[in-house]
Amino acid sequence: MSNWLKIAIACGGALLLGLLVGFLLGVSGKGDLETQAQQADKRRKAAELRAKEADERATGVKKRVRRRLALLRAKEQLFRALLQLKASNFGISAQHLSHASTQLKRAKRLAGKAKAKLYKGIRDSIAAAHAKTMALDPVAQVQIESLIEQVHQIPGAR
Repeated sequence: MSNWLKIAIACGGALLLGLLVGFLLGVSGKGDLETQAQQADKRRKAAELRAKEADERATGVKKRVRRRLALLRAKEQLFRALLQLKASNFGISAQHLSHASTQLKRAKRLAGKAKAKLYKGIRDSIAAAHAKTMALDPVAQVQIESLIEQVHQIPGAR
C-alpha cells in the first residue's frame, strides 16, 4: 500500500472519529436545553396569565375611578347650582342642575344595573328641582340641598 493511501485512510478515520465525537457532544446537551426551553415556556404562559389578570383588575379600578369622578363632578355642579340659587341667578343654577344630571347619568352607566334605581331617583329629583328653579320657586334651594345629601350617600361620592 502506498503512503498516500495510508495518509488518506488515517485522515478519513480521524474525520469520522471527530464527527462521531462532535455528534455525541452535541446530543449530550440537547436534553438539558429542551428542558430549560419547556420551563421557560411555562414561565412565559404564567406571566401572560398574571398580566391578563392585572389588566382586568386595572380596568375595574379605572371604571370605579371614572364613576367616582363623575359623582364628584355631579356634587360640584349641585353645589354650584345652590350657590347660584342663593345669589338669585336662577338660569345659571338651572344650567348647573342640567350638568349635574348629565354627570349622574355618566356615573350610572359606569355603575351598572345594581344601583340604577338610586341614580334614577336622584336624576328625577334633579329634574324636579330644575323645574322649580325655572319657575323661580324658593323651595328649590331646599330640594338641591337634599339632592347633595343623596348624592353624598352613594358609595364613592365622598
